[in-house]
Amino acid sequence: MEAIQVTYKGPPRAARLFVSYLEAEGATVEWEPPYEQRDLGSVAVGYTAGMLVWGTVEAIKAARAKLRERQPDAEVDWREGDAYR
Repeated sequence: MEAIQVTYKGPPRAARLFVSYLEAEGATVEWEPPYEQRDLGSVAVGYTAGMLVWGTVEAIKAARAKLRERQPDAEVDWREGDAYR
């Protein structure tokens, strides 16, 4: 199975949540978790992470849907061929 390039944009804490949703859908994820500071200033900071996901597009869609329920301002895009979805 080929890796799918995924881009996450949103709060740092929600990135970890998204990865847990992907793993619950049976995907394997390679990424660098953010360094999290425990202060109010870091909560408002936007975060962008590139991820390699070994799994199905359906797994990514399911994880994104779960994430949007809890974190509607987070964005998830992935690359299929030459186009982002």
